[in-house]
Amino acid sequence: MGAPTRPAACFALILAMQVHGACPSPSPSTDPTPTNPQPPAPIPTEVFTAEDGTRFGLQTYLSGLVVPWSLAFAPDGRLFITERPGRVRIAQNGTLITAPALTLTDVAADGEAGLLGIALHPSFDANHLVYLVYTAQTSGGRVNRLVRYREVNQTLGERAVLLDNIPAASTHDGSRSASGLTASCT
Repeated sequence: MGAPTRPAACFALILAMQVHGACPSPSPSTDPTPTNPQPPAPIPTEVFTAEDGTRFGLQTYLSGLVVPWSLAFAPDGRLFITERPGRVRIAQNGTLITAPALTLTDVAADGEAGLLGIALHPSFDANHLVYLVYTAQTSGGRVNRLVRYREVNQTLGERAVLLDNIPAASTHDGSRSASGLTASCT
């Protein structure tokens, strides 16, 4: 069976379903407090079977996004999402917040370029720092840029450019932000 197709504005999470117990279950943790709480996995509404017999479940988690590119979960359970055209969106309790947290005005979004990666600082719950990497259109052409923002009340502000003038392209321009940032980035 071929891969399912969906409109680009629909964001879907695909969850692998273990049907016959081929993989062992992970041993339970002895630590009662999770260090990175994740929302519970949604129950699949459609099931697809790959050629090798692996079954996958599909359920739409959020819709109304434009080319979602990267995700980061905050310790409080909110989901930060980049949209390639230059917006950072936040979902809380399974609902997309209407107003973007940020809209970049200098993003060059075509092909595989645009707002590419997002990472939250390891101490996000204390400092609310968010790192983005994106393709910018400048007077000298396109460049990739690593920037830092602070999240306050579902909005990103206090912009700081950390790296700039990284060569960019419209295809294979992939960049990601890493979450293992050092104290020198604070």
